Amino acid sequence: MAMQSPEILLKELNYALRRLRGACSTLGDEDIDRQLLAVMQRLLLAEVMGNTWIVAVGGSQGAGKTTLMASMYDMHGNGPQWLQSNEGRGEKLPVLITESADCQHPQGYVRRLVPDAASHGFKLDDVRVDVAEFERAIRDPQAEDLLPVLRVPRRYFQRDNQAWLLLPGYEKQD
Repeated sequence: MAMQSPEILLKELNYALRRLRGACSTLGDEDIDRQLLAVMQRLLLAEVMGNTWIVAVGGSQGAGKTTLMASMYDMHGNGPQWLQSNEGRGEKLPVLITESADCQHPQGYVRRLVPDAASHGFKLDDVRVDVAEFERAIRDPQAEDLLPVLRVPRRYFQRDNQAWLLLPGYEKQD
């Protein structure tokens, strides 16, 4: 029996958890759902990190992480403010910032669980969102929001599997 790579195993585990969430949703138990979603968020992030070359940007709240990323991609003008300064409000989810040669302007997405009738579970989909919904997904995510993704024009990376990961701010006591 051949050993499967960790990436394949992680992808299969994430798929199985999406199906399990579909089965558990009939129970209506919010505690099980909350715990399952927390595991799914961590495992999705592990899957992304296993498939993507990541540069993480971390630090305490108010350190300037969001401002730095917005400045690097010239998002401080009159256009949509995808990465708004948020001193003191803090993100609940990390933000994956990916570059693409096909992208002309920044665009927000939320990697979200959506019902999948074919599998009687959930599938993971990158749902295109406006600035307000992107900000809400970062600071006050719905249960189905697993990872906000900001796609920006290629500037610093040479390949599609390279990205920034803007981590939620932490406090010194954390």
